[in-house]
Amino acid sequence: MPRGPPVTGRRRIRHFYEQLDRYALEAPQRTTWIAGGDMNAHVGSVVSRAVGDLFAERECYAGSILRRVAEDRSLWLPGTFRGVATGAKTFQGPKGRATRIDHFLVEESLRGKVESKVLKRSGRRAQLVPGQDHMPVKLTVELKTKIGGGRRQTRLNRDVLRWALCEAGEGLRQQWEEAVAGKIRPGMS
Repeated sequence: MPRGPPVTGRRRIRHFYEQLDRYALEAPQRTTWIAGGDMNAHVGSVVSRAVGDLFAERECYAGSILRRVAEDRSLWLPGTFRGVATGAKTFQGPKGRATRIDHFLVEESLRGKVESKVLKRSGRRAQLVPGQDHMPVKLTVELKTKIGGGRRQTRLNRDVLRWALCEAGEGLRQQWEEAVAGKIRPGMS
C-alpha cells in the first residue's frame, strides 16, 4: 500500500490514488480487499453507494478521487455510513476544527459485516500533540475463514494483531509461530 497522500500538490495526490487504484485492480480475485489510512480526503457532500453522509464534509480534490476509486472498484467507506460507524471525526486540527480525513476502503461484499469506530478516549491519550492529532479508528470485520481442521473463526481482532507485531507482543507472536509450526509439522514445535 502506498504511503498516504500529501496534504497539497494535486499531481502527488493523484499519483497516490492511482497507486491505490492499481493495488485494488491487481489484487487476486479471491482476496478480501481492505485498505485504510490517513487519506487526507474530505467526503460526504456527494453521497453514493461508496460514500455515505455521516459527518458529511464538502468534498475536496482528494475526496473526489477517493470516491471515484471506491465506486470504480466496488469498494465503500464504512466510516461514512450511519448504522455502521460510531464515534467522532478522525482528526483534530490546531485551530480546534475536527474533520474526518482517515478512511478505510472495504470491498462491497463485506457490507453488513463491518463496524467502524473512532476510539476517542484512547485516541486522546495517544495523541502526540494533545487535542491536535489523529484519532485511531477500529475496523471490525466478520470473516468466515477455515482454520486448521475446518474450524471457523468469525472475527479478526486487528488490535491484537497490531500488538503482536510490536516489541511488547513478542511473546504472543512466538506462541502463534509455535502453534502454526505444530499444525504444519504435527508433533514438532
